[in-house]
Amino acid sequence: MRLGLTKWLMGLRGQNLDGDLFKLLRWQLPPLSALTETPTAKIGQLNNQGNLHMNRQSQILAWATSTFGPVAEHVDERAARVVEEAIELGQSVGLPKEVVHRILDRVYSRPPGELGREIGGTGMTLEAFAEVAGYDVDDSINREFVRVLKVDKATFEKKHADKVRAGTADLTAVAQ
Repeated sequence: MRLGLTKWLMGLRGQNLDGDLFKLLRWQLPPLSALTETPTAKIGQLNNQGNLHMNRQSQILAWATSTFGPVAEHVDERAARVVEEAIELGQSVGLPKEVVHRILDRVYSRPPGELGREIGGTGMTLEAFAEVAGYDVDDSINREFVRVLKVDKATFEKKHADKVRAGTADLTAVAQ
């Protein structure tokens, strides 16, 4: 019998997940030679045991949806959270707020880029940053995923309420 991923993730919440969870969440990436010019995730395929196989990004989105609700599947919400995490990354290494403001002004002074290229550029930039900083991106993501799976939903609800109070959960533009 197959268990839905959201239900499975909900069952894991609050349990001690160190150790074998990496094995549970492991995904298989094809060798580079197997990739086409436009590789696509094979979401929803059944593995040889008849279980639903999902790649890591699908697993993470399922967790986000089960934790934050349907808003987690909105592109503008995901983009806002990527921006938030990128700013927190810069802050963690002492990047001054004024530099972030200059970058923001420069980016928004130009036409928007193509989404696929921007996702690729963001990923490549993160990979280069991690290399310079002495971290492995995959290891860092896996460790963070394991960490958040242990956190109860009430903690995330409180963090979201804090964002609402701060105005960073409202994605509507502010009138100038």
